[in-house]
Amino acid sequence: MTRPREPIAFAQPRAPLVPIFIVLLILLVYVWVVTGGTLRHVPATSARYSDLAAGFLHGRLSVAVQPSPALLALPNPYDPDANSAYRELDLSLFNGKYYIYWGPVPAVLLAGGCKALGIDTPDIGDAYLGIVFMFGAAVLATVLIFQIRAHLFPRQPLSAAAAAVLSLTLGAPALFCLARASVYETAVFSGQFFLLAGLCAAWFALKANHPRPWLLALSGTCWALSAGSRVSLPPALAAMVALTLWRLRRCGKPGVAGAACLILPVVAGAALLAWYNDARFGSILETGARYQLSGQNQTSLFGPSFMSIRHIIPNLCAYILLPPHTSSTFPYFLTIDAKPCLQRCFTLWPYFFAEPLAGLLWTQIFLIFAFFTFAALRKTPNAQRQPQARSLLSWLTFTLLCGGLLGILPSLAMDGVAMRYLLDGLPCLSILAAVGYLRLLDKLHDHPRAARELQSAVRAVVAIQCVLGILLAVSRNPANFQHVFKWFPAL
Repeated sequence: MTRPREPIAFAQPRAPLVPIFIVLLILLVYVWVVTGGTLRHVPATSARYSDLAAGFLHGRLSVAVQPSPALLALPNPYDPDANSAYRELDLSLFNGKYYIYWGPVPAVLLAGGCKALGIDTPDIGDAYLGIVFMFGAAVLATVLIFQIRAHLFPRQPLSAAAAAVLSLTLGAPALFCLARASVYETAVFSGQFFLLAGLCAAWFALKANHPRPWLLALSGTCWALSAGSRVSLPPALAAMVALTLWRLRRCGKPGVAGAACLILPVVAGAALLAWYNDARFGSILETGARYQLSGQNQTSLFGPSFMSIRHIIPNLCAYILLPPHTSSTFPYFLTIDAKPCLQRCFTLWPYFFAEPLAGLLWTQIFLIFAFFTFAALRKTPNAQRQPQARSLLSWLTFTLLCGGLLGILPSLAMDGVAMRYLLDGLPCLSILAAVGYLRLLDKLHDHPRAARELQSAVRAVVAIQCVLGILLAVSRNPANFQHVFKWFPAL
């Protein structure tokens, strides 16, 4: 009698291969977007961090670019009508020198690399730094989301974590900003890279039974570098540090030594940043934005109207509700100017500015799962069995919430909107949504059909988000994608 043949068992892919494949896909899309679809040449945008790095290498806090004598001879060099022919746009002029008001950390790192390589005059475009920081942030978000799934929601499939990663990294805000990455976007990317690096280090420290001091020191160092990259992030970072100290206190280990390892780099970073501002402008709180040369006289604009809570509601409406504009020609979807739309409902400040924008309701639908996160604190099967996991989940939830909301709050209070400002809070809020999505799937564990239907719906939504993100990225800088237009017919 012949024995019945056993069914062939196909090998399942090893867990590490899934995030690796996703990271490679993200890198390919990022390079495609930043090179205008050529995969070879990165179009020039700006090189402000190279200018500042060159200044650092020659012992100066000012940039290498020198102000025009005709600009310095003007009765009021900050008058935009008078200085338009002589100014370097968006540099800060003070005491006859140019400075930048963006955080100095990318320039410090660039200067350190050039010093090690013997380069005296760096000439690296901000777009190159931008893609490095943005891709680094995408890798860190991938690591953290897959770690959350493995440690807190091990019953859920890898595809659930993958959907959350792709929603953030290939969504419209990230790709739109990469399509024409200049110093403005690079400052945001750098801030988020170091914020997520600090969060990952804190996660690996706190999930262990005995938190390692060196991981806490790494977390504090990264958060200090984040504040030195993006000057609007210190409130969010202060809250994240406070919550991590609370978690350490609950653990009881490694005690005062662990808290000191976390706090000392943050304090040292704050002291260095205060010295940097005081050495340039004579004030530890002055970043140089007041002395910026732009289309408006910044010295007269700074005040209660520049940062005000009355801007929050109209800005929120733009960031959430503003739909993309549709077109019959490629790329079919376009961002639109928010100002005319907002003027129909709100009385805006005369100097209110608005860059092309598409709201989160259309571009980041996955964020809705953030509302399911807080139920996970009360009822999560894995956390119920492991009190330590529940405490870790509480820390993670509130840390992500503070990082996201406080990260974007200064931008909400500004007198204008821009797509890049969404990235001040979107990474943390997207990871928070990933926690909510995994929690919801955990709750549906005993209802497999409903769980499968939810996963199918989420995959479809994330796929649409990614396609829309690529199309809006093309609309951001259509001149760089002209060779792509011939592939797509008019509708």
